[in-house]
Amino acid sequence: MKTKKEEKDCFLAKEEDIFREIFLKKSNKDLLRAVIEASLNKRCRKIRQYNIEREEYMDWIENIGEDMLFQTDVGVVEIEINPSNDRYITGKNLALYSDTLYRVKKERKLTDNYQFVQLSFTWSLDLNGRDVSEYAWQTTSGIYLYENTFIREFNLDKIVKYWYEKNEEKIEEYKYIIMLGLDLDELDKLYAYTKDKLIKKYRKELEKANENQELMKKISAKEKKCEV
Repeated sequence: MKTKKEEKDCFLAKEEDIFREIFLKKSNKDLLRAVIEASLNKRCRKIRQYNIEREEYMDWIENIGEDMLFQTDVGVVEIEINPSNDRYITGKNLALYSDTLYRVKKERKLTDNYQFVQLSFTWSLDLNGRDVSEYAWQTTSGIYLYENTFIREFNLDKIVKYWYEKNEEKIEEYKYIIMLGLDLDELDKLYAYTKDKLIKKYRKELEKANENQELMKKISAKEKKCEV
């Protein structure tokens, strides 16, 4: 696996700004669909950005940016990118989840066929943990406070490790999630291994994002702020 120094040569989609730059482009809706479908294990015929107005009390969240919230034919999907697993990020995700759930339930009735899911792509989780964990609000006796809504968290370090272990079954299952944690060289290898044109396209988009000087300055400024 790549060292931290080697990874710095190419910012990956674990940087939320990189993820946004690639997946919020209209021309990359096929990439977005691939990631969402792989995460939900469902086909999504329709995907469109779903805009909501956050209340002032959400201002405590730093760099909240543009919501990665999407309306699909199977439900509302919220995407969160978590480069680490610290308490602030957990609190931020729960706050966004709660606020979005409130607004979605005001507009639509959630059913088995129409759900609200927060997809949480998280690094620095326990490698001995599950690939995917689901969280829902329920009582100690197992009664759900809100049905058909949950957080689905992906253990990115563990899932990406399947690529380096050449676990064929897991690579096929998670290839569109694995690609989020790979640099340009490894993406070339993943494309050669899978012959999947979407992975080749994602590799080009990641390279373009890393050549975007304004974006690089924005990410570097955020990193310096975190170091202070």
